[in-house]
Amino acid sequence: HTESHCQDILGMLYRNGWRVDKDYIKAFEYFKKSAVQGYARGQAHLGAMYKEGWGVEQHLPQALGLFQKAVNKVEAVGQYYLGLIYLTGEGVEASDEQAIYWICKAADQGAGDALHTLGWMYEHDRGVKVDVQEANRLYKQAERAAPCYSYYSLGKMYEYGLNIEKNLAIAIGWYKKAADFHYGPAKEKLKLLLGSTSS
Repeated sequence: HTESHCQDILGMLYRNGWRVDKDYIKAFEYFKKSAVQGYARGQAHLGAMYKEGWGVEQHLPQALGLFQKAVNKVEAVGQYYLGLIYLTGEGVEASDEQAIYWICKAADQGAGDALHTLGWMYEHDRGVKVDVQEANRLYKQAERAAPCYSYYSLGKMYEYGLNIEKNLAIAIGWYKKAADFHYGPAKEKLKLLLGSTSS
């Protein structure tokens, strides 16, 4: 699977604009090449392209089929996206129970986006009882795999004092870490907070 794995990585480079210009059409083509060879992560990433309409017309049934193929091979990215579809109700009947089931499976494999989303679910009473301390733990655990989202969420928790002592200095520190990954919402928060703390 070396070739299909490399094609999947090239797809991610173009999808995310990592050291190349962001190009959804090229990303789609690389993910498709990877998926056709049966590479589960490539199938999951191709499904995400169909889900979001990136480089191809949005097609939720196609996305769902690709996520199912990836899930059958116990692929964390597929599990995460399948859970996300159930969480949002895109193309399926929304189900917090199904969402938590699949997102937990992906989180158990260390998928950063899944850990972050699971933290969000604990923070917002979606499929699990609100537990801000557990949300905080999951955001911190997700730092290594999906840092910008986790850093941003930790910044929000400190900015608003969500079961943590409110501390703008620590919040700004987390927002700066997220902004280092060029995460737009964190940059906006920094503009607001640094503007208000310097005045």
